[in-house]
Amino acid sequence: PVLRKLVTQGRAESFRLAVPTESNGREAVYAYLDEASELKSLAVNDRASAIAEACGFAGCRLRGDIYIGRLRWLPGGLVENIDFRLADVAVGSFWMTRAVTENLQHQSATQPEEHAKAQAAEEKAASGTGDGYTWKDEGEELEVVFQIPPSTGKKDVKIEFRRQEIRMLKPEVKTLKLYKAVDIDGCSLTLGSGQIVVTLEKCAAEPWPQLLKEVEGLYL
Repeated sequence: PVLRKLVTQGRAESFRLAVPTESNGREAVYAYLDEASELKSLAVNDRASAIAEACGFAGCRLRGDIYIGRLRWLPGGLVENIDFRLADVAVGSFWMTRAVTENLQHQSATQPEEHAKAQAAEEKAASGTGDGYTWKDEGEELEVVFQIPPSTGKKDVKIEFRRQEIRMLKPEVKTLKLYKAVDIDGCSLTLGSGQIVVTLEKCAAEPWPQLLKEVEGLYL
């Protein structure tokens, strides 16, 4: 009953999008939202969430009606509201781009442990999902798992390895043009129930941010 009462009342919660620094004129930008928005299952506010992402808060999902305002810290500890114009909500605005670096610097100075955790999370090996397959970077190797019908047998599978390609001829025709070269002699495949597990040995043991080669802005 108490929780339900609090949810019904609703209160404003602030979410700091940009910290005040000497270089930005000691200006901070805040988003104001219903503190019980998650409990109320309010709809995700895509526009506000995109702004938060642009400020460096990856995966942030803000819900419900969002109000954004800008504050300036004056000498003596005084704080004043200053204009936050319509053009400022455009994703990619200068203040958002600047906020990414400034927020990280502030976190590093005030919350070093949390900053270290965030940096470590960003350095985790890449992985992803494609058309009928998943992949992950495993250091010196890559693992690509193709989904196939459970009834598929060895005679129904044919895959060729090229220096920068995987060519599947059976059970379907598919070609993956790889981000970088692999050592063909170090590549192998294993047939499992409903999947083909392909192991690719990298020519150079360096992280791959993506599996596929990028051409003119498109992943082949």
